[in-house]
Amino acid sequence: MLNSNLLEILRTFDKLQFKKFGTFLISPYHNRNSNVVKLYNTLKTFYPEFQNTKLEKEVLWKSVFPGREYQYGVMKNLIFELQKLSEKFLSFEKFNSNELESGFNLLDALLDKNLISLFSKYTGQFKSKLEKAKIDPDYFYYRYLIESRELNHIFLNDKKMRGRFNSVSRPNESLLIFFFINFYNSNYNSLHDSVFYNIPYDRRYLNSVSDFFKNSPVRDNIFVSIFSSLIDTLTFPDDENFFRRLKTSYAKNSGRLSREIKYNVLTALVNFCNYQVMKGNTKFINEQFKIYKQMIETGIYNNGKDNFINPYMYANIVSMAANLRRYSWAENFADNFRSKLNSSHRKQCYPFAMVSLNLKRKKFDTALEYLSKVKSGDVIDKITIRRFQLMLYYESGFFDELHFLIDSTKHFITNDNKTSAGAKNIFGNFLYFVKKFAEVKGNIKNKKYDEYYLKNLRKELSEKEVSNKIWLTEKIDELENIKSVSRKIKV
Repeated sequence: MLNSNLLEILRTFDKLQFKKFGTFLISPYHNRNSNVVKLYNTLKTFYPEFQNTKLEKEVLWKSVFPGREYQYGVMKNLIFELQKLSEKFLSFEKFNSNELESGFNLLDALLDKNLISLFSKYTGQFKSKLEKAKIDPDYFYYRYLIESRELNHIFLNDKKMRGRFNSVSRPNESLLIFFFINFYNSNYNSLHDSVFYNIPYDRRYLNSVSDFFKNSPVRDNIFVSIFSSLIDTLTFPDDENFFRRLKTSYAKNSGRLSREIKYNVLTALVNFCNYQVMKGNTKFINEQFKIYKQMIETGIYNNGKDNFINPYMYANIVSMAANLRRYSWAENFADNFRSKLNSSHRKQCYPFAMVSLNLKRKKFDTALEYLSKVKSGDVIDKITIRRFQLMLYYESGFFDELHFLIDSTKHFITNDNKTSAGAKNIFGNFLYFVKKFAEVKGNIKNKKYDEYYLKNLRKELSEKEVSNKIWLTEKIDELENIKSVSRKIKV
């Protein structure tokens, strides 16, 4: 079967795009080779999968050149030409989809032709459109382009205005805002992984830019401040003031922000909450759940580049709702948003979510049944599977299986070279506490495990970074209650 970059591109076209591509090929401005159109019409019968044994060069040749002897070189060149036209079509579509981007080329052309009145007319129109547009990473770049073109026009064509018009500050301001927004936005994920997973990150550039920002003329711009606050929530992960400041700024200005920026800000707020919950600050469970609900209710559960929900967000939303005992809500969400998971994630994430939900409901047999449906994928999935197994073995009292799994997991983590040292430490702490709790639960009458032992264990838990800290806190609460009841009976 024909295997080419051409088919890879054509498979991405929806029906309307594929039809428009045909119209594109017919235009003599873009294509003058009628055989290319014939090849397109032949390939059209295989749309959209383009999976057929008849998709061979020799077979396609007969449709394009009936009655002529097959020539490999001619057919190869024809396919290549159609591929290049498909790439040109993609570029053309992308260009035309952005009215502002294409408009700037028109402004340049008008200036080149010295059509000043038309230039002024369209400049005003573009400025009006830009004022109504949402703030995205490119917004201030477009503002800079308009302002710099106006400045260029004044210096070249309006000597009177040049002497009393200090317009250079405006494009400078726009360009500086654009730089800060994009720098902070593009560095957030790397800094996040550095803070939470101990992945190397060169902070020299961030420190230098942050120092520059503090003394820059645009430091008070609200939109730059939002992005600098994103970084602050990571640089100062224990300071709630930065979280509150970002949350307040977002609430006041979200109406001006693009979907992508809204998603990035809300995700940063969620990440801060997640860090606090991991530390045992349980008040942030409800805070995180409220933000998740806001993302779901407003449709900002992705950045808008596709219609799928992030698989980790999906599982975490169910977990947060279950932690708050919002079981019905969690189950409805898991069912309703199951179809919004990418098909490659659906088989893993839905069972994961159901394990988390049924674990909280104390339906341990159901949770184990869902866990058996999860297939081991990457390292993170393997760790998550083991984490759920450990919790379910503990809850079900399968202590022999639990201790065996703890030992095998320690070896697995030691030999794993994909997981960061920080993530290993967090999971290693989880193994440590599960083992300690199992020892107490399995020997609850042992005098060694008295209230002081449990008090010290609780203190140790509060001080360490550990996964599933909420669940571990619940388990030590249960152990203390059992001890308390035991003492009362003896009295």
